[in-house]
Amino acid sequence: MPASTAVTVGLGRLGPQPPEPLAASPRGRLLYLPTREAIVVPQCRRQYSWWCAVLAWRSRFRDGGHVAVNDKEIAAAAQTVTLDPADDPDGFAMLWQARIWQTWPGGRTAAVARPLARELRCAGTLVVNLDPASTRKLTIAAHVRTPGLRLLLGRLVETGLLTRTGSAPDGTLFHLTLPAPAFPPIMSGER
Repeated sequence: MPASTAVTVGLGRLGPQPPEPLAASPRGRLLYLPTREAIVVPQCRRQYSWWCAVLAWRSRFRDGGHVAVNDKEIAAAAQTVTLDPADDPDGFAMLWQARIWQTWPGGRTAAVARPLARELRCAGTLVVNLDPASTRKLTIAAHVRTPGLRLLLGRLVETGLLTRTGSAPDGTLFHLTLPAPAFPPIMSGER
């Protein structure tokens, strides 16, 4: 039986650490909601819940957006995700999308990451085949032309979030990756 390569990854926060009185607030903190299988970031408090942006769903068929999350779910939410990229490519792709969002909140890079991790990724793997049809889908999703898409993909490759693994007869193969610093045991200053 092969050894497990499961890793626990601290999710961290969006933006800088707030001043001490606000540090206990979930606002800006990335949270994994196991019941919804999504990584969210609370944005504002509503009457009995938090309005959260969904950075990534584990499911390939759910779209981003916002959800209302009650206080019990916020309290039970995890600030870490434990997964094995080989056994759980959907979970890894969810974490990958959240890391893209954390590095480049919103914008074109996040718009390219979502279809890469969801629609264009080969089912059950972390491999993306960028053939002419999928390249067209990405340019439409990110609202860029082909040269702009090349720059965005180059940015992902340079930061170690995407690795070119070879060529297929009809396109280029890429592999979703997280650079080693993305796997700290638990992020410092966070509990």
